[in-house]
Amino acid sequence: MYCSGVVTPLSDPKFTGYAKIARDLTERKTQEDARQSQLAEERAVEGTGGSGKPAQG
Repeated sequence: MYCSGVVTPLSDPKFTGYAKIARDLTERKTQEDARQSQLAEERAVEGTGGSGKPAQG
């Protein structure tokens, strides 16, 4: 699970506590990881000319 959060102090004339907002970033992080994997695969295929063998220069 990936999470992002913000903690803010709450106060009147004196300190009364904290408020926290947390956001679940798991879905976004999973999508980013999938895109990175796909990009790495595409770069690997481009580097082999699509044949699975290194491209001849």
